[in-house]
Amino acid sequence: MKTIEDGLALAEATGECFYDAELHRLRGELLAGPPQADLRKAELSFHAAIDIARRQGAKALERKAEASLARCRP
Repeated sequence: MKTIEDGLALAEATGECFYDAELHRLRGELLAGPPQADLRKAELSFHAAIDIARRQGAKALERKAEASLARCRP
């Protein structure tokens, strides 16, 4: 999780946000998994990933985030 947070901070600091959608999706995957799943925060990360991917026109990343979101929902 720390590596993902560091990546997001670096992207914000440098303006290089090519992988932002994937970083948010991966953050959601970690939040959704054991040992302490936080599905609400995971869903927020997946929605952020979807929004970013749509703005960037990154269809593959958008689909990956949508699939992750679908798996997260009970």
